[in-house]
Amino acid sequence: MPDNSEDLTQDFVIVLDSIGIKLTNRGEWLSKKHGKVSHMKVTDNRTHDSQCAIGLLENSMEKTEALGGKVKEVIADTGYDIHEIFRYLGRKGIKPVIKVREGVVIIGNRAGDEVVRAIRKGKKKWRKINGYGRRWHVESFFSSFKGWFGEYVSSVKFENIRKELMFKVVITSMFLSGGVGMLVS
Repeated sequence: MPDNSEDLTQDFVIVLDSIGIKLTNRGEWLSKKHGKVSHMKVTDNRTHDSQCAIGLLENSMEKTEALGGKVKEVIADTGYDIHEIFRYLGRKGIKPVIKVREGVVIIGNRAGDEVVRAIRKGKKKWRKINGYGRRWHVESFFSSFKGWFGEYVSSVKFENIRKELMFKVVITSMFLSGGVGMLVS
């Protein structure tokens, strides 16, 4: 009998991005760090996008390897254009598809310098060759999330905020994957 189960022994692509959520009664921002939908970190407004990236990547890589796969690429915007991230990806043999900031210079960081050189040859060409547009899936997820739930959380305690956001992420994922039908009355 043929095995119809999905073969998870494949290469994975991780897309990193963050979303700002406001606390309704304080107006502060929270950042939801996100590799895969199942990997998220909730931080306060003092945490930059890039600060949690390596931890999220390590968590995602552990889970990917447990499935018999390997992380092949990481796609991210300029919020993740940080030398430590490029060095980390270079050590792990992961291709960075990270848009670098305007005016960035080559400094001897092999993984980052390769991206800088490629973008200098033509940003549009770099985007197309590397599939940078795949970030659109994450942007669509965030757009749907904010469209359905707004840009605010109603919880006050940090642990409850984290739980509320996790719940909303799961619901958004279920709707977008077709796992939940909509009831119309």
